[in-house]
Amino acid sequence: MVTQAFTQRGANKCAERVGQFSQFLTNGAQVGGQVFVAPEEGDRRLASASLEIQAGQAMAYAGLTFSPDSGANRCGGVYELVSYWPKTCEEVATKIM
Repeated sequence: MVTQAFTQRGANKCAERVGQFSQFLTNGAQVGGQVFVAPEEGDRRLASASLEIQAGQAMAYAGLTFSPDSGANRCGGVYELVSYWPKTCEEVATKIM
């Protein structure tokens, strides 16, 4: 779903990397969000996404950014993940982690 959103907007060069990241981060969870791809030359510019991920009681925000290599058919990427747990820090640290 995430990869398809990128490729439909013209960010095809990063499709494999987007797939790797989104599979790792979502792993079958419910996902909603927004994809940001330049309206022109999407395969030559940064592309990003903001995702809300819900897996059971856990909620998370993931920010993903991808940068296509101008010469080769490669793509680099970076992500950050922030999780929300409906428990105290102590409970999460001792019982969930």
